[in-house]
Amino acid sequence: MPEMRFWVVSPNVRNEGSGAWIDAIRKNHCVYMGWGPEDTDWRRGYYFHHKVKRGDIVLIARGENKSKELYFAGIVDSDVKAVTPEKDGVPDHAYARKLKGMIGQDALAGLGLAFEGAAFGGARRIPSIYELHPSKNPKDQKIASKLKTVVEEAVKMNEENARMKALVTLLENNYNLILTGAPGTGKTYLTRQLAQKLIFGDDWEPKDENNFKESEREKFEKQFGFVQFHPSYDYTDFVEGLRPKQPDANGNIGFELTDGTFKKFCGAARKECKYKDNGKYDETSEKFVFVIDEINRGEISKIFGELFFSIDPGYRGVAGKVLTQYANMRAGSDDEKKFYVPENVYIIGTMNDIDRSVESFDFAMRRRFVWEEITAAESAENMGLDDKVKQTMTDLNKAISKIDGLNLSYHIGGAYFLKLKKYDGDFNALWQYHIKPLLREYLRGMPDAEAKLDELKGAYDGAHS
Repeated sequence: MPEMRFWVVSPNVRNEGSGAWIDAIRKNHCVYMGWGPEDTDWRRGYYFHHKVKRGDIVLIARGENKSKELYFAGIVDSDVKAVTPEKDGVPDHAYARKLKGMIGQDALAGLGLAFEGAAFGGARRIPSIYELHPSKNPKDQKIASKLKTVVEEAVKMNEENARMKALVTLLENNYNLILTGAPGTGKTYLTRQLAQKLIFGDDWEPKDENNFKESEREKFEKQFGFVQFHPSYDYTDFVEGLRPKQPDANGNIGFELTDGTFKKFCGAARKECKYKDNGKYDETSEKFVFVIDEINRGEISKIFGELFFSIDPGYRGVAGKVLTQYANMRAGSDDEKKFYVPENVYIIGTMNDIDRSVESFDFAMRRRFVWEEITAAESAENMGLDDKVKQTMTDLNKAISKIDGLNLSYHIGGAYFLKLKKYDGDFNALWQYHIKPLLREYLRGMPDAEAKLDELKGAYDGAHS
């Protein structure tokens, strides 16, 4: 793997009007150069075209060496492309390289980069492009180290934001989403983050619900619903049914028709569902998110009943009106008794692929949801596991996949390794009390189960021993 290199580039790239170029950089996340590939004066174009590589870090700066104006920094993420004002909206003809993880002036100001004595320390002004040399110059090493840390953090955050945005778009377009994956991949946690994004809007950064302001908490609790399915959960819990009521004066216990969890939730959402003058749904309506954890552990057909039709993305709103099983006990005309799931209700389910009840998951329900897998590797990134822990998890999961009958659905997710904090980083304790029992269950009934468990232990120990 080629070594990362560090470059400082002036934003006016030969062309006049640096302010316009700064605007273009901010908008397009590109670093620009006005000189062509054969220009060797100060090696300006030559360096930009032939020496700068994908994965290098670029700092866009201008000014006197001891008081540089620092504008942007990012990681080079493309080959060179010629750009023009007509096609690309730039101030002049130039050459461009895309940047990922780009950070701006505020982030750079906080780094306190000191250029005195850096590689180009003797010049009055910086050239259009020059290279830092961390291995040769201690000053360059400090600058490069700070840049690398903050830009790589920005890349990670951008990737997480892009993943979250993709899931939000998937849910908005399909109404019903199921997150699948191996145990411990953080699916339930992710559903709450997705719910925050839908409820509070695109600009919202998901955060710990314990840190909500009171107004935020009230809004979230109003627009978020959660239930966990289990074998005894049924239609009367979810939709509606007869429930015992308080004894009367004579001590007699009667029954009354009571709305279930989901029906109550839809009733609250319907009050916030707006429609335009032409009768079409108004997208500005407040969004409500209902999470069904372990959705495959309940008897789906029994729980949803006729709501199979109502939750269909193509029949949200009044188009999906149905008479529920207890509708005859309600007053009014048949049309007034009908129930529907409003257009501002979104459903997220979670399930582990290896649960034995997966095989009975209703196919009619399956086609009403869009499915997205959360992998163990992805969970490690989402949970911020350090490199040593990630390597241990990776080695173990590779060994699991090699065993006949097991696959990535049996991988160990990052949530298991978060438990290391409880044991002061003791990997042996984590193995003994959490991972080993799970793997024994995976291997139950297999020939040479103990030998296979020893192989998995060897893989587990390899990365941190």
